[in-house]
Amino acid sequence: VALLNQGKNLIDTESERYNVISLNLTAAKEAFKRGAFMHSTAYLKHGIELLGRGCWEDKYYEITLSLFEASAEVAAANNDFEKAEASISGVFANAKSKEDKRRSTFTLLRCLGQQGNIGRAVTVGLSMLYDFGEVFPADPTPNDINNELWKTKGVLSGLKDDDILNLPSMSNEKKASCLRLLGYLFPCAYSSQSPHTALFALRTVQIVIEYGQSQGDCLAFAMYGMLLCGSPQEYEQGRRFGDLAIKLCSKNPESSLVWL
Repeated sequence: VALLNQGKNLIDTESERYNVISLNLTAAKEAFKRGAFMHSTAYLKHGIELLGRGCWEDKYYEITLSLFEASAEVAAANNDFEKAEASISGVFANAKSKEDKRRSTFTLLRCLGQQGNIGRAVTVGLSMLYDFGEVFPADPTPNDINNELWKTKGVLSGLKDDDILNLPSMSNEKKASCLRLLGYLFPCAYSSQSPHTALFALRTVQIVIEYGQSQGDCLAFAMYGMLLCGSPQEYEQGRRFGDLAIKLCSKNPESSLVWL
């Protein structure tokens, strides 16, 4: 790929141009997997330079979207937040749907979290949750939290640990993405002492019980157990769900406590 990039000025057909762009994207992804972020950045730069004008039109739309998404992720990994947000802005300005903005929104959340801009991260996350069909109050009241707490206890009522451990796999991709997002927003809300903290924890459990197991469901019950342990009367139940989270992690080694 590096040799092809050296001769990129000699490309004289659209098919050749597209193939070289595609090869740069593939090389960038492989370099990123190996932690070679600078090499990944270079491949992406060559790929984007080859796009030319009208790159967001139908013919090049998908590969342009992938290049800009990857560019933002690599820049974030390099702590180059200005470049990451520039690539994210390119996606937001040209994406054809909310779904096409989703990956870049996750990258934006990670950038905001790494920079300590927790308040904006929660605000962006709430907007994204709304797009998933999950509506949270802008300013939760104690009554909002109590209602969700009792709702969560209701869906867990009568369920033994084995029942939860043997839930079917989640097939709803939108809810799986929502669960991933909630798993990221919970520590953000917790560190900023946001009243959304409890609501995020409670909703994660509700989603798992209703839609089934997904990557990171261990975090859902760890969050819930942590919430319960804040009350002396609920300590034993909090410990129970903390232990359950550990069992879920042991059962699903690929499940991770860090989703972004």
